[in-house]
Amino acid sequence: MQMPPKVNQRAANSTDTEIGQRIRARRLEKGLSQTELATEVGVTFQQIQKYEKGMNRVGGGRLSQIAEVLGVPPSYFFASEDGKNGGTEKTEIFELISNGKGTAAIRILRAMSQMEDTRLPYAIAVLCENIVNRSAERIRGFD
Repeated sequence: MQMPPKVNQRAANSTDTEIGQRIRARRLEKGLSQTELATEVGVTFQQIQKYEKGMNRVGGGRLSQIAEVLGVPPSYFFASEDGKNGGTEKTEIFELISNGKGTAAIRILRAMSQMEDTRLPYAIAVLCENIVNRSAERIRGFD
């Protein structure tokens, strides 16, 4: 009789990926590099990379350390009780930050939050949307 293949119960899964995205988002929000966070937590920056990508599971004690350094409770990294992670808007923010353009997005948000004229951030958002729409129109023109 053949034994079923063993399943690695400790392997990272989609929850680990979501936790990693939240770690990355909060780290960027705080303006920390992976190296700086790693130093504060006592691991290598490569380990922080693996946590953020969801490749390695973050243990409870380590997550508590990361939360302390990032100034949030450990519960910050988990979905809410209703199974959602704070709604569609929060999901979009985490995806934006983790898509490779996160550092620029955070810089733009910081700058916009410091603008005294409340009309200026709106104008910048409209400008960005127009740039995206025009780029899409040009691409469609070459099909």
